[in-house]
Amino acid sequence: MDEAQEEKDAHRIAFEELDDASPPGVSDSWKLEIKYWECNPNNSSVTNPFESKVTSITQAAVQLKLMEIEAYDLQQGMDISFHPNISPSIFIASGVNLEGII
Repeated sequence: MDEAQEEKDAHRIAFEELDDASPPGVSDSWKLEIKYWECNPNNSSVTNPFESKVTSITQAAVQLKLMEIEAYDLQQGMDISFHPNISPSIFIASGVNLEGII
């Protein structure tokens, strides 16, 4: 129980620091959303304010976009590869994979 209280305090402090650094009133609408959500626990039409509203992008999607850009650039006669067998997107993907290992 002590650990839960410590986590709660840490989250409260982090929120207060973020709230203090934000322009006045920025968190007011979010606080209202939380209160409304908490008052309607069984109403599935009420959006959970803690769920992310941003769609995350995958590494595969980024790599595909980079490859499409490279293909377009090559069609335009522009090749910025450092090595004939390694495209810039492969080079970037390798770096990201290495970063995940380290």
